[in-house]
Amino acid sequence: MKKKIAMLLGIVLTLSLTACGSGGNSAGSSASAGTSGGAASSASNSNSTSGSSASSASQASAAGTEKKAHKVAFADSFNGSTFRQLEEAAVEDACKIMQEQGRISEYAMVCANSDVATQISQINSFILDGYDIIIIDPASSSGLNDVIQQAVDAGIIVFAVSDGPLDTPGLCYEINTKPTDLWYEATKELCEIIGEEGNVLVSRGIIGYAFDEKANMGVDKALSEFPNVTKAGEIEGEWTDSVAKEAFAQVLPSMNYDVDLIIGQGGDDKVAVDVFEAAGKEVPVIMGQGRGNFLSWWAREYEENGYQTISVMADPYAAAMGVYTALDVADGLVSFSGDNMSMDCGGIILTTEDLEADLDFFKNMADDEVYAFERDYDYAVEMYSKYAD
Repeated sequence: MKKKIAMLLGIVLTLSLTACGSGGNSAGSSASAGTSGGAASSASNSNSTSGSSASSASQASAAGTEKKAHKVAFADSFNGSTFRQLEEAAVEDACKIMQEQGRISEYAMVCANSDVATQISQINSFILDGYDIIIIDPASSSGLNDVIQQAVDAGIIVFAVSDGPLDTPGLCYEINTKPTDLWYEATKELCEIIGEEGNVLVSRGIIGYAFDEKANMGVDKALSEFPNVTKAGEIEGEWTDSVAKEAFAQVLPSMNYDVDLIIGQGGDDKVAVDVFEAAGKEVPVIMGQGRGNFLSWWAREYEENGYQTISVMADPYAAAMGVYTALDVADGLVSFSGDNMSMDCGGIILTTEDLEADLDFFKNMADDEVYAFERDYDYAVEMYSKYAD
């Protein structure tokens, strides 16, 4: 699978659910390891975007194998980070590709800005507007249950992606990273890097999101296996640079302990570097989260001082895989049942060995780039085939 670096160009997408044409401008290319990736535009804190083709939408059908044109909606919960902006760009790319192939008649994208009531209202609007497929990055693991059930009862194919799992198994289809497992393994490796002893500062995501809760469970589980490693403090970084910067700056002066390790979830790695350096403190081992600003710093610091860590993040293409998979479900090309309605798309882990093997590439990453792998339709099929009936 080719490497893709998505540079976020800050293009504000069209704020309309009914406008014709593509919902925003997006172009990108992939590059093999050792070369620089292409640029792909993404939404920048936009609330909604839409696209449509000249053909009319037909109703979703779970029977038969004839491919039809479907109305597809993506309800994002939050897009205040480069990760989420890449997620939205990937969804739009997938929708454009499928639209060109005649499998999507219209697509729409909205963001709830972390407000559950807003996301419920947006999903209700999609139900009333006759969308065939709704992809949801949920703002709550349980708060959307009723509206998801309404959509399913209306015959709409619903996929919850990225921020699951939902508290009610089988409520709808799901494609997620398993954050508990991923952060458990990452935390164990990081504890070994610091010599299995020391103080850990944990930076949480948005409290109330299932992903944050599950990732933190993985961290706590791993720390319980290292008696000489102490979880000495915790902040709420909310997956956002500015929030994490303020949280670190507030807690740092009052610390009566040395920090040996910082474990975060996104948007806080390079911020932590900057805050510690500004305070004249030694930079501890910091878990990276795939952002270019940290990875380029790590590459230079590794080259100069042998700085050791790992970078871990969920797959920002989970929602795009949801688009591809949902279309195949709608056209009767695949079915899932029972536990297999919930699929694991894995995460993205970068080790020191990976960094060293492609050092110049990482040294030259731009701050607003994200280290990820492009997931196309064929990849989605390979992923979901493990769960198909």
